[in-house]
Amino acid sequence: MNTSPVFRSLAAACLLLTASFLTSGCAVVAVGAIVGAVAYLEGELKAEVNGGIHEVVAATKSAARDLRLKPYSQTGDENGATMMATRADGERVVIRLVPRHYGTTLVRIRAGSIGDEAYSRKVLRQIERYL
Repeated sequence: MNTSPVFRSLAAACLLLTASFLTSGCAVVAVGAIVGAVAYLEGELKAEVNGGIHEVVAATKSAARDLRLKPYSQTGDENGATMMATRADGERVVIRLVPRHYGTTLVRIRAGSIGDEAYSRKVLRQIERYL
């Protein structure tokens, strides 16, 4: 196949840019951009936050205290943690933490039996204040 010198130069430049992107750490920056994304689906709020599992567990305990949640079950290890608590109105709140890559943790919050998005977001904001 006979290609023009301009086409070959453009192809070489694209290859060089791709290689420099993959080796310069920009790929880590691109992955880091995903952190902070929040989704509310089927009554559960999911958000990936900056912080290892131990740091996020401590932030969750502080947030629960601030929000006057009453924990009745707390379990956890290196693979994740769960806090089950009740609000002052008796509604149940479940917070699950799952360690992810690059020092981030997935936070999953369900408030109430069918989900309360506004309250779940309030819990998440309070956790983030301690991170």
